[in-house]
Amino acid sequence: MNRTSTPTQLPTLDLGAGLHDIGTVIANNAQRSPDRAVIKTPSGESRAYGELDERTNRLCNALRGIGLEPGDRIAAWMDDVPEYIELYVAAAKAGLVMVPLNVRLTPGEASFQIERTTPRALVYTVDQAEKVAELAILDGIELIAARTRAGRPSGPRDFEALIEGGAADRIAPPDREDPFMICFTSGTSGFPKGAVLTHRSVMNMAVTQFIALRIPLYGTNVQAVSISFPATIASHIMPHMVAGGTNILAAGKWESDRILDIIQRENATHTNVPIPVLPEFIECARAKPESWKSLVSVLTAGQRADPTILGEFAEVIGSRYLEGWGMTEIGGGLATATSPGDPFDPDGPEDLYASCGRAAPATMVRAVDEDRNPLPLGRDGVGELAVRCTSVCTGYWNDPEASAKALQDGWYYTGDMGAVDHTGYVYISDRRTNLIVSGGMNIYPAEIELVLDGCPGVEEVAVVGASHSRWGQTPVAVVVAKKGTDLDEAAVIEYSRQNLASYKKPTRVLFVDELPRTTGQKIARGQLKETIKPLLDAE
Repeated sequence: MNRTSTPTQLPTLDLGAGLHDIGTVIANNAQRSPDRAVIKTPSGESRAYGELDERTNRLCNALRGIGLEPGDRIAAWMDDVPEYIELYVAAAKAGLVMVPLNVRLTPGEASFQIERTTPRALVYTVDQAEKVAELAILDGIELIAARTRAGRPSGPRDFEALIEGGAADRIAPPDREDPFMICFTSGTSGFPKGAVLTHRSVMNMAVTQFIALRIPLYGTNVQAVSISFPATIASHIMPHMVAGGTNILAAGKWESDRILDIIQRENATHTNVPIPVLPEFIECARAKPESWKSLVSVLTAGQRADPTILGEFAEVIGSRYLEGWGMTEIGGGLATATSPGDPFDPDGPEDLYASCGRAAPATMVRAVDEDRNPLPLGRDGVGELAVRCTSVCTGYWNDPEASAKALQDGWYYTGDMGAVDHTGYVYISDRRTNLIVSGGMNIYPAEIELVLDGCPGVEEVAVVGASHSRWGQTPVAVVVAKKGTDLDEAAVIEYSRQNLASYKKPTRVLFVDELPRTTGQKIARGQLKETIKPLLDAE
């Protein structure tokens, strides 16, 4: 097959050809609306579809010109800049495999992912240059610097110079079954694993997100969460590209007023609000109702939230309320989602805000027992949640054992514990790996944490299991106390006794200044267990 063709020889815009890969999506949108912005920043930078198509054709050819071949990995350690998205599109066109590195990673953490995936090139923004210099493994890796402040860098290649020197010819797209991304899991327990996503799975997920996120055609997304999170581009940016829409790169220090101002100015249709800042966003949204009326949906997902707060959020924004459950292994997209009418359905579940919605399009979700047999529908049928969909990863990079364990007979076994009720609503109990078994009783840390969040004087809390000579395991609450309070262990245990079954109450309470977190801001429970072990041993 001849791998070269001109931009005027694009395939007919049927659904299958148009969604072959993200490079084809951009090329088709460049034909339809070349002057429409696909990327914008609050500072005024932008890329139109036509411009993005040409620049990524040039970058694609330049990357191939410096020796990168289809199937080679290319790592990205980049801030939220248009060049990051250009790299994704160019890599798709060139048949390269993206390895996104979260900007919050330390050099040691990044070295682990680089060593696992052996990329041929690393593209980074200058703000990451000092950390790049500390990487343990750089031999044989082509370094490419973007956003240089003054002149061309003397050591690495320059991103913009590559684009300027690349040919504008379009090359034939990769096979849909070829790998496109290796996204590392957050590593809340054990070492992160690299989920391998193909062009087919990413495009299928983009269409699923298009529906589940309620993205209107040619809508505008205010991307207030960093696109360096492993699957954010695939799960938020690319679905808006499929819709022919615009993405505003607005991440930074979270300020709800700033995000609402951008939403109003850009007449945005979608945004994502992280759970930790949800109370602040609710307060600001209530005070400035005119700023968010253009929104069609607002997603809150990524971790469990207090149902009371979610209910308050839905009360403020109404049908725009969107909650879901997703995972890196399906490209960061949603396996379940709520619908616009859910908050107002008189026949819906009474505890809607404890749910993460129902299965997304073309997705099956079920709870299974320890032998992976399906459990009956109902809130009492708590088991491991399994997902079957068209966007699931093909496995974990160079980890056949973990792949075989997680993927069987077309199902992905998530490690999350939960149940599916008779109307299809899915309820997450906890991570299976965090399950505490005490005296034969299953205890879910998230349930205890939700209760202790209401304890006076508690700022944050995480619950982990510790060994116990009689019961096997016992819950331990690790608490960050609010400043100025005199909270002690006795008060926390007494509050637990009043609000939890006796076997669930923590038998120990330890106080720390802060909880360790992953780069995705989830509690790093493995690290937390190691941190508190000396404290427990000393008692």
